[in-house]
Amino acid sequence: MKKIFIFVCVMIFSYASFPQQSFIEQSFVINVEVPVRVFKGNTFIDDLTIKDFELFDDGIKQKIEAVYLIKKESVERSDEKKKFRPQTARNFFLFFEVNEYSRRLQEAMKYFMEEVFLPNDNLVIITPMKTYRLKDESKKHKTKQEIFEEMKGLLRPDALAGTAEFRHIVRDIEQLSKEMRSLIQIAEGTQDPGGYDLRDASLKLVEYAGLMSRLQIFRQADELRFLDFANYLKTQDRQNYVFIFYERKLIPQIDSRLLNDFINNFEGDSYVVQSLSGVLDYNKRETYLDVKKVTQAFSDTSTSVHFLHISTPIISIPGLRFEEYAQETFNIIMEIARATGGYAESSANPAVLFKNALYASENYYLIYYSPKNYVGDEKFKRIKVQVKNKDYRVIHRLGYFSN
Repeated sequence: MKKIFIFVCVMIFSYASFPQQSFIEQSFVINVEVPVRVFKGNTFIDDLTIKDFELFDDGIKQKIEAVYLIKKESVERSDEKKKFRPQTARNFFLFFEVNEYSRRLQEAMKYFMEEVFLPNDNLVIITPMKTYRLKDESKKHKTKQEIFEEMKGLLRPDALAGTAEFRHIVRDIEQLSKEMRSLIQIAEGTQDPGGYDLRDASLKLVEYAGLMSRLQIFRQADELRFLDFANYLKTQDRQNYVFIFYERKLIPQIDSRLLNDFINNFEGDSYVVQSLSGVLDYNKRETYLDVKKVTQAFSDTSTSVHFLHISTPIISIPGLRFEEYAQETFNIIMEIARATGGYAESSANPAVLFKNALYASENYYLIYYSPKNYVGDEKFKRIKVQVKNKDYRVIHRLGYFSN
């Protein structure tokens, strides 16, 4: 949670009269910072003042102490009843969960380096393989083009290496479906056996269950990893911007009609029936992640998390059906973006997604207030910000923990 603690402590000690009270009670004031973005359609509204905003903390209307209009890392305008020193320096975190480093993704990175990234900004890049931090020395001594070329040299091989196992499993499932179709045709007498042996029918389902089990890692979201990252963000004293490039992972599964045909042709093989139950058990597996716990943890960091969903076209292959198998990961990232007041959109063009998210993140208000009757009870307090008498879209974080 982005909170500012102002401590006031006065000690009075009297040598002449020890029985008198030596200390007075310590008191403290807590100020909460809320980044707020206001839009009419897709246009950011930049002419609002402190009088235009209303803010509620757990349903109780609050007195707003100050409002600052921020563009990039500059305070463009201040409206204060009480003076603050907003921290506008920026940390950029770019996550890449992509299948390849495409031309459009390269266009997105080039735009970021040329039009957005400033000398005082920090940059961290996270791929499935490694985490990279841009050194201060590089910012001082290298051109933006040189830094961009280094980024490209890191992202391309990491994207390929990070999805290598996934791509191998997908190819294995595609090959398996062809073999299963051939076995059906052999059993029906419409194809010469060739190198196939009908006694291998049950092994095909065992192989399929094994491949689907290996794909389990791509459908799960790791709660501890999310929470660890949220805790790390709370230690940063800058404005944090997280951009998650997430390319849809379409996992092939054997079409139900093909499975039915396979069972009908080999229903006399008890091993085939047993193997099928293993496949069905896998497809029924569910994973559990505490969405409320994770989203509140990120909201507490006062970080803007932007979800850039790169939609991959669904291809058609006989005997297979494709579906988004990392649905849990997709859902949790979407909820984190909403809870932090971030941008979330889906498109096949990552360059367009990134530009839209950057525009949304670079223009915002910082609102400060001191919660009435504040109690450090460790509970999550919900924030509601609105603009008086205007039908604007107001985006901000969900709330904070009163700890």
